[in-house]
Amino acid sequence: MLLTLIRPTVGRVELFGRSLQRHRSAALQRVGGLVERARFLPLPHGPPEPGDRGIAARRHSHKDIDRVLDIVGLSARANDKVKAYSHGMKQRLGIAQALLGAPEFVVLDEPTTGLDRRGSRKYGN
Repeated sequence: MLLTLIRPTVGRVELFGRSLQRHRSAALQRVGGLVERARFLPLPHGPPEPGDRGIAARRHSHKDIDRVLDIVGLSARANDKVKAYSHGMKQRLGIAQALLGAPEFVVLDEPTTGLDRRGSRKYGN
C-alpha cells in the first residue's frame, strides 16, 4: 500500500503526514522501493549514460549512481551488461535503484532473496 501497488480496503494511508491517495505523486518522489524481485528497464549496462532512461524512471547524476553502486558492492561491475549479472547481483542493483535520489523512506520486501551469504549478512537482518 505504501508504494500504491494495492489500495486499502478500509481506512486510508498517510505518508509524510499527508493522504497518499491525494498526494501520491509528491509522496512517491520521496520513496524508494524494491518489492520481492528486482526488475529493470531493458538497458545494456548497469549505470545509465547521459540521456538514457537509466535504472530508474527519473534521471540521476553519475555521482549518485556511483554512490549507490558502491553501497551495494557493484562498483567494479558497473559497466557490465545487466543481463550478465547473477540473480544476487540483480538484487543488489535493485537495492541500489531503491536508494537512488536518497529517498526519505525506503520499502524493501525480501531484499536478500538470492543474495550470496556475504550480501545477506550485509544487507539483511
